Amino acid sequence: PEGLPGANEDVTLEGAKSVTADATVPLRVRSLTVPTGVTLAIQPVSAFSTMEKLLSKAVETDYLPTTVEVVSGLTVAGTLKVGKIHSLSQVTVAADAISIAEGGKLYLYAGYTDAVYGSTNFWAEGGAAVVANTISVATNAWIYPQCEGLSGSPVVFDVDRMTVSAGGGVN
Repeated sequence: PEGLPGANEDVTLEGAKSVTADATVPLRVRSLTVPTGVTLAIQPVSAFSTMEKLLSKAVETDYLPTTVEVVSGLTVAGTLKVGKIHSLSQVTVAADAISIAEGGKLYLYAGYTDAVYGSTNFWAEGGAAVVANTISVATNAWIYPQCEGLSGSPVVFDVDRMTVSAGGGVN
């Protein structure tokens, strides 16, 4: 869509402190850099204050997936949050290489799914997936995957190689 970066663009959030992007369409860029001191939140359009409200008031647009697709490199030296607590949105982060630089933080929030209860309609796909050839986590850098609290929908990593430096981690 007009006004959004395209698949052939390199995006660096310089000069910003905090940017929130509602994920009504997938974000696809060549590279994405979140520098030190910057927070980027890419989240579904809606989320709910409680799971009860989510299950009783959800509408079709609440199921739109939250997708961040980076053709080459995703570098996080600041904070990147993808997804939102109490949402129905399936989250996907895909990049050839993901680098969490020193002091960087990547938060991933899985969305609710009814698939874990054996439903055949799969009205809520939920969950979260991280797909990459390589992930590197520097010293004092962290990835925080958060499973969805009611259905237990997980954050899944599909990675060829992951390197975690001493003092960094996945929590």
